[in-house]
Amino acid sequence: MTSRPAVALVADAEVPKSERPARERLATRAEVAEYLGVAPATLARWAHLGTGPTYRRLGGQARYRWADVEEWLASRPVGGGVA
Repeated sequence: MTSRPAVALVADAEVPKSERPARERLATRAEVAEYLGVAPATLARWAHLGTGPTYRRLGGQARYRWADVEEWLASRPVGGGVA
């Protein structure tokens, strides 16, 4: 039987804050709606239809990663001109 090398575990408190991975705060539906300039009900309808930004349910509430919102926004058609 081979032994595995010992792995040193380091508590977050011992790692400088600048070297820790960033933990993104999740946005509420109201925050995302305000950012997009739509009503929270519109965002809820998009979620129901599956056409809005990706979200997660935490404690029964919709929460959005800002990266998902930006990705969804970038994927939307732009302009009204016909090619």
